[in-house]
Amino acid sequence: MQQYLRDNRGLTLPEVLVTLVLVSIVSLAIYAFLFNGLHSYQKISTEAAFRDEADIVMTSFINTLYPVKEEEITSRDFDSSTNTFLLTINSSTTIGFKNGDALLNGNVLNGSSFDLTGSTIKENSSGNFEISISIKDKAVDHAKPLTLVSEIGLITEGENGP
Repeated sequence: MQQYLRDNRGLTLPEVLVTLVLVSIVSLAIYAFLFNGLHSYQKISTEAAFRDEADIVMTSFINTLYPVKEEEITSRDFDSSTNTFLLTINSSTTIGFKNGDALLNGNVLNGSSFDLTGSTIKENSSGNFEISISIKDKAVDHAKPLTLVSEIGLITEGENGP
C-alpha cells in the first residue's frame, strides 16, 4: 500500500475516459429520474387545480339551481355554434357558459388560466338539466383535460302542488 501511494505515475488516458463515461451514465440516469419526477409533480398539480376549479364552478351552479322551480326558468339560450349555454332564472339571474367561461350573473367564475370551451348545459327532459364542464389549462399543454358531468332536477309543480 505504501508503495502505491509513493508512485507518481498518475492515471492513464483510458482510466480517465472510462471514469468519465461511467460518471456521465450515472449522471444521465439521475437527471432523467429527477426530471420525470418534476414532470409528474407538475402534471398532478395541474390536474388537482382542474378538479378544484371544476368543483367551484359546479358547486356554484348547483347551489343556484337547487331551490329553483321549473317555471322560474325564463329563458334557455343553448347555441353550440356560438359556444353559449345560458339559463336565465326569474329574468334576473343568469348562469351558464359563454366563450369558454363559466358565468353567474355576468361574473366569470373560473380563473383566467383555465379554458372551459366545450362545457355545456343541456335539458335532458322537462326540468332536468345536465351540466358538463370540460376544463383545460391554457398554459400547461401536457396536462390531460378534465370533464365533470352532473345532473340536476328542478322542482316541478303538478296539479296538486309540488
